[in-house]
Amino acid sequence: MASLGDTELASSGARSRIVASSAMPQEPPSEDSANPGTAALAPQSSGKRQLQLLGLIAIAWLIALECLVWARLTPPAVVPADAPLETFSAARAAQVLERLLGNGEPHPAGSPAQGQVRARLLGELRSLGLEPEVQVGVACAADGTCAELHNVLAMVSGLEPTLELGLMAHYDSVPAGPGAGDDGQGVASSIEIARSLVAARPRVGVALVLTDGEELGMLGAQLFVDKHPLAPRLRTVLNLEARGSRGPSLMFETTPNNARLIEAFSSAPRPVSSSLFATVYRTLPNDTDLSVLARHGIQGLNFAFVGGVEHYHTSKDSLATLDLRSVQAQGAAALATLRELTEQKSEAPRGEAVFFDLLAGVLVHVPAALMLPLAFVAALAFGVSLRRALRQSTGYARGLGRGVAALLAAWVLPALVAGLIGWVLEALGALPFPIIATPEPLVLSLVLLCCGGGALALRVMRSSKQPLALWDATWSCWLVIGLLLSVALPAAAYVAVFPALIAALARLSMQADRCTPRDSLLMLASASAAAVLWLPLLSLLPAVLGFSSPALLALAVGMGLSPFIPLLAALLEGRRVYVGLLAGGVGVGLSQLAWPPYSDAVPQRVSLVLEVDPQGQAHWLAEGWSGPLPESLHEAGDFAPRATHPHPWPGHAQHLMYRASAGAPASPHVPSRLDLIGPSSLRLQLLVPEEIWALGVKLPPEAKVTQARWRGERFKPAAGSAGWHFLMVPAQDRSLSVELDFGSAAPSQLEVVEIRRGLPEDGQRLMAARGEAAVASHFGDLTVTRVKVDAQRHDPESAP
Repeated sequence: MASLGDTELASSGARSRIVASSAMPQEPPSEDSANPGTAALAPQSSGKRQLQLLGLIAIAWLIALECLVWARLTPPAVVPADAPLETFSAARAAQVLERLLGNGEPHPAGSPAQGQVRARLLGELRSLGLEPEVQVGVACAADGTCAELHNVLAMVSGLEPTLELGLMAHYDSVPAGPGAGDDGQGVASSIEIARSLVAARPRVGVALVLTDGEELGMLGAQLFVDKHPLAPRLRTVLNLEARGSRGPSLMFETTPNNARLIEAFSSAPRPVSSSLFATVYRTLPNDTDLSVLARHGIQGLNFAFVGGVEHYHTSKDSLATLDLRSVQAQGAAALATLRELTEQKSEAPRGEAVFFDLLAGVLVHVPAALMLPLAFVAALAFGVSLRRALRQSTGYARGLGRGVAALLAAWVLPALVAGLIGWVLEALGALPFPIIATPEPLVLSLVLLCCGGGALALRVMRSSKQPLALWDATWSCWLVIGLLLSVALPAAAYVAVFPALIAALARLSMQADRCTPRDSLLMLASASAAAVLWLPLLSLLPAVLGFSSPALLALAVGMGLSPFIPLLAALLEGRRVYVGLLAGGVGVGLSQLAWPPYSDAVPQRVSLVLEVDPQGQAHWLAEGWSGPLPESLHEAGDFAPRATHPHPWPGHAQHLMYRASAGAPASPHVPSRLDLIGPSSLRLQLLVPEEIWALGVKLPPEAKVTQARWRGERFKPAAGSAGWHFLMVPAQDRSLSVELDFGSAAPSQLEVVEIRRGLPEDGQRLMAARGEAAVASHFGDLTVTRVKVDAQRHDPESAP
């Protein structure tokens, strides 16, 4: 690296610069060396040692920063149960959660277990002196899923009669698991926060909104905003969620015009957040209850922890796997934010903010409108520095252009190789799912590939000024990215704009075309500023994205580490280095083949379904979207060798399925009647026994459904390749009556799909054969019976 070995000599009345080069002595002279104003000489041994020392210091400093990031991302210790009531205690919340979950049985919306959880929830709220109410009604999602719901609400009164704030969580689980993390901890934390608010009354009141049916499509939140008189009074809601069982609590989503909310969140004791999270989340198909409220103009913040995603929506989402430190971090952050909001006067939103935390200690937030001007300031400062360098060295422009090309190649090549490795691993069964049991080889592979890409960039430079030219090229690319993001996605622009601005200001005080020891320190400081922003993001990416896209992960790692590459020139020089690093990255990545993708701690997701068709023929279905079935399950069920799509609906069969023949169980059908009440109208009446969890209805594609009604609630069935369909989840009311209107003649027949949770006795052998390294997920194991129902002429005397 051209830094500590620089020397100036004067000879024959003319001054010539001799710049220490990190190029190998046997390399041909660079284009810069042909320039009369410069001469490339091999570095002296002392200068070389100094450059190597600088590289070692940079590596040690980078490792130290990563250790500091991990320490700061580790959630804080749990506050004990005997702490003052005004303080959030995860230990107290865990006691509440244990009582709510009871025996740990899954409690999806509509199930008897959900009714028991609701009864215990009402008891917990009354023990705080609150007077909870239950909102009962029906809501439907756009995919045709409808459910009878029971939202639980309670009001914590404030010193003033105003009620503007809400705290939200959902108390239903998926059918496959008890939902301790998703979202039992959110409900228990809401109760603990309410306890703190009761102990130290806030200025304004706070409403607890504990919804039902979130796992069916945010149905409880929809019922709340549509029908409850409290909804129009709320201006801000905090939503507590989880997509795992451990890790730091992220404030990962905000509604638009979030400046006032971010200012309140900055009072959290250990804020972990970024406006980049919200930008990325808005592009994903995921939704939470807050999404429903946001569509109705209610502002809010979303909190969740995402570590331990292997437990998400499975039987392992239990109190035993829940890290109470994560609960402590999330509850304390929500309580501090809520208290700050209660002290704010009601006012209009104050615009959009760009925000990020510095090592979970301070939340930096600035108006989003500043990002583009800051990017222009950085570009202007950097442009002045580059103009000075170009004027003093005629060969610098060529070196700078080569640096840009080298840098882009250093980013793109590792990404392409990582993508190829991921494709090979997926094809050979070592990466069947984004979450795997032993990801360390793949993580190390990405780091080696990115370091190899950086070494390749140094090799491509082959210039006496390569470290400085590559450093300028690096920050030029960062500036371009920052400018583009400032225009297209201002909330995400900070990741490039702020580091580039610091580097541009540092460049103004550096030598134009050579590097002194002081300049090397400025380069290290600029790289460190980028690392403080990027290392937390890179550390969280595997938990957030898994390994769904190794190429994207490699691209992010390569960009995040690129400011350090010029500082490592003396350590990464030579063909052997970059070839060794790239080859090592490929070898370590492919060594992932030696590790099983699943284990007892990180199990495969394999749900089983017994499906009986209208002709009484039965077959087993086993999910195949998480990879090939366990061999023991294959043998026990004699499943087909390859996964297929048996049918596109209901939801349990939307993924790849292995199929095997089965004996039909002797189970009674749901008593049903289909009346033709007009040339284009049908009424379906069903009496649903307790063992039926949900009922689906399928209509032929030619049936043009215009409207459907259940308990007076209008909804429109969803359309699919197999025809129109909708799903109903009853709860206490087991007598269903659904009216269907058509744009043409009503069909003479429809299909009722009866869905029972669990498998009959014959299915127990398959559940045992699934093994410890595989579990049911989401809807879990189901028994599905399809029955044809014929329409009959309407009899007025028998009509309800």
